[in-house]
Amino acid sequence: SQGGYTLTISGANFDSTSSVSIGGVTAPTVGTITPTSIQVTVPSGIGQQSVVVSGDNGSSGVNNLFTYYAGGSYTAITPTRIVDTRSGATDPATYAGKTLNSSNESLSFAVAGVGGVPSNAVGVALNVTAIAPDTSGYLSLYPSGTSPPATSSLNFAAGSYAVANMVFCQIGTNGSVTVANFKGSVDVAIDVEGYVVSGSGDSFDTVSPYRAIDTRSGANDPSTYANETFGAGQTRSFQITGSGSPIPTSGVSTLAITLTVVNTKANGFASVFATGTPSTSPPTFSDINFSQGQTVSNTVFVPISASGSISIYLNQSADVVVDVVGWFGSSGKDQVFLTSPVRVADSRSASGYQDAGQTLSGVVGAPDTVTFAPTLIPTGVDGVIGNLTVTNNSTAGYLTSWSSSITLPQVSNVNWSSPGTYANAAVIGTSSTNQSLITSNAKTDFVIDVSGFFAPTI
Repeated sequence: SQGGYTLTISGANFDSTSSVSIGGVTAPTVGTITPTSIQVTVPSGIGQQSVVVSGDNGSSGVNNLFTYYAGGSYTAITPTRIVDTRSGATDPATYAGKTLNSSNESLSFAVAGVGGVPSNAVGVALNVTAIAPDTSGYLSLYPSGTSPPATSSLNFAAGSYAVANMVFCQIGTNGSVTVANFKGSVDVAIDVEGYVVSGSGDSFDTVSPYRAIDTRSGANDPSTYANETFGAGQTRSFQITGSGSPIPTSGVSTLAITLTVVNTKANGFASVFATGTPSTSPPTFSDINFSQGQTVSNTVFVPISASGSISIYLNQSADVVVDVVGWFGSSGKDQVFLTSPVRVADSRSASGYQDAGQTLSGVVGAPDTVTFAPTLIPTGVDGVIGNLTVTNNSTAGYLTSWSSSITLPQVSNVNWSSPGTYANAAVIGTSSTNQSLITSNAKTDFVIDVSGFFAPTI
């Protein structure tokens, strides 16, 4: 955030010697200090920062009471690779050979002014792929210039072919984002798929999540594309608007979807894009990577054609499932607000977070409730930008999250075909009291990390 607005701090024993700093930067006082109130002008900053009041009566101590949000409108772009750490990478070559080889090794990379992202962008949508990890671990992405968060953006197992996940991230100092490796050695490829800028533009609107495409044999909700498994190297188009769809027939630029690939016959990848694009065929980017026999999901903010259709390309034979959770366009009502990622819930025993010890039972009709505290997410937002992770499971399964104000939708957010730790970005619906429900058809622990939300304003 650029700061510049007024913040009121309430307390006790303030006097004329009292001063305020936010993130170690002095916040100039506005008006007269009273014994119980100080008004200050907020300096520019990123993420969660400490607010400290100091004076002759002592100091308030260090805390994390203030959160900077960077907000604005969203624009989808043709996916462009901006990072590839593999040895010999040429498109781009900027980070070639910079494999993340040790625990907690990080790489900061420029995003503002790169790959079609304007220099004044405050946030980006990235598709991040971990390639050939030699041990199980995770990556964390966060705004450069902030402390590494206690969150994960992408989880992978040793020897994985390639694991991808979408990350919506606030841009940090020097127009950069940082990716940190937890342990071991792993290469990283990052494609930029869209950006957020302050001011007018495409805004977001939620819909009750629904299944729009299912090509599996016997699919009946919907049955429109049942028994239409993709062949290797096939591109197919799907009409999204019209015929009772909740997506408007005009003024929509981008869909927010969960793309799942199932019944995979070989290692491969899938790409999703507006029908009639891109200029290259097949596409030179991927939205999801899969191994033979794997079921895997990824969230995609995909441009939609003027006629309301999207296209999907698979380089290997598989089935696809697409769930729609929202859209961006000229008549959307919500801006995108981003901040440093923060952990909200963790059901693992003694995690110290909300829902500790609340392992999901595997009974779909017995969901757990998650509340997004107003100290992290303002009350009354229309949805949260999160990362959902499952772990400590012993069977295949799926996980679904949704607003507590609606009935359970017949969709999924995370899918897994064998026991392990898996993550997927998600647009998580919330009620007017900032509550969501989460359930799974398999016994599993879950973790929720949040990096932003959708709201008209804050």
